[in-house]
Amino acid sequence: TRDGSDPAGLTASVYDQAKQTYLGFTGSVAAMVGGLTSTASDGEPVQFVGVEDQKAALTFLASEAIDGLAPFADPDLLMTFRPLGGLVGVDNLAKSIVGSMLQPDVIRRVYAQDQLDPAREFDVADMLSTITDAFIADGGSIEDMAPAKRAAIAEYVTQLQTLPTYEGNPEAAILGALGAPQGLVDLGVANLADTGIEAAASAELKRLVAAFKPETDSFATRLFKDVERALGIDVAED
Repeated sequence: TRDGSDPAGLTASVYDQAKQTYLGFTGSVAAMVGGLTSTASDGEPVQFVGVEDQKAALTFLASEAIDGLAPFADPDLLMTFRPLGGLVGVDNLAKSIVGSMLQPDVIRRVYAQDQLDPAREFDVADMLSTITDAFIADGGSIEDMAPAKRAAIAEYVTQLQTLPTYEGNPEAAILGALGAPQGLVDLGVANLADTGIEAAASAELKRLVAAFKPETDSFATRLFKDVERALGIDVAED
């Protein structure tokens, strides 16, 4: 243009900013999972986010938040300024949303809340079950899903397979030296072995296989064959 501006570059910048804003919004929703509404001066929890609110947050993130990525994957929009890698970027957003729900410290907070107040009846198994419920609610074939949802489910499968082996983050101990509450430090350095996630993750993987096992040869077929092998299910090879 005459003034030296770059309309395409400006549009691309706005697009990228919109993606980050959307991710920031979903992150604020994810903060409700295992969240606290207040803490004491020593960092100890005083009041937890209500169970129904936590379930609603998980359901939203695994359904509406993923579906809400569709405008970012609009073919006409991407061809304008993201002809290469545009869909990959949207898939990565979907994976980030799933990851925000399943951070190890989030899982430990949900576990700790259940231990401190069992009457709430919301443990790690309930957390994962809520996510799976949202993913399978619409039914249908995984091959026919929007790419973002397919990417989200693939990331969920990966998380379910890897989280039981998480061994904690020793580097989180430095937070104590920086003055962080001991409770926060403990969340960072602890593994997940005592949270019941291994059995819970296995149960949800079996549900996903039952709901989404593809009928045709595709990426999804290979993905779920790998899941079945991990679960010890006999897999027939073509």
